[in-house]
Amino acid sequence: MHSIYFTHKITGTSIALEIHSTDQNLVGIITTAIQSLNGLQLYHGEPQNQARSWGFAIFDCRHEFPTKVSSNVHNLALVPPALANRETTYASGFTDFIAWPLTPDELSVRILGRCGIWSHEGGYHRFSPIPLVERICNFMSEDPQRTVSVRSLARNFHSNHNTINRLFKQEFGLPPLAWQRKLRLEGAAYRLMRSMDSITEIAAEFGYPSPNNFATAFKRHFGKSPLQYRRDEARKRQDD
Repeated sequence: MHSIYFTHKITGTSIALEIHSTDQNLVGIITTAIQSLNGLQLYHGEPQNQARSWGFAIFDCRHEFPTKVSSNVHNLALVPPALANRETTYASGFTDFIAWPLTPDELSVRILGRCGIWSHEGGYHRFSPIPLVERICNFMSEDPQRTVSVRSLARNFHSNHNTINRLFKQEFGLPPLAWQRKLRLEGAAYRLMRSMDSITEIAAEFGYPSPNNFATAFKRHFGKSPLQYRRDEARKRQDD
């Protein structure tokens, strides 16, 4: 069994993924798939931040189903298309299955999508209980670098800009683009605390190609520069 740890950069959600397989190449394939997905940060060890954490286990079922699965985590069966049978999968104790050959998009849907399903089952909505707002927020959070307009959101989500603006102001007191800016800056603040990446790299990662524009927006939101924020947070952790 091999474990992979990664974090969703925007929400800070930590995910521990067990891989049960005798195929040593499978670990590398899954790791590469995770690395190719926007918004995820791999760790060599378990992340320190455990405010929100989920556990998954992928079992290599390309030849047969195991007699026992992991407890206290959500078990996913990796199966060839011929074995992708829901009844057999669920009867064997699995939450869901992933088809082989594995694709990054399906891995994302099965894992990150499952996190969203758990949240709704527990009465917690990641962003909003309004379905349209929730879908738009998820869309904007998936790729912080993505440039959007209210017009493009209306087109993509089959709505109109007046409805979207009204619902966002009703939910957050902010129009969509201001909400996205807040999301970006708070995501960048988390990265400043939890990584040693340069401020320029973090700025670009969260949709600010210009470090100066990032610093201006960051100071307007947090009342201090990115560098001072990083220093202050590091000092707080030392004091703790």
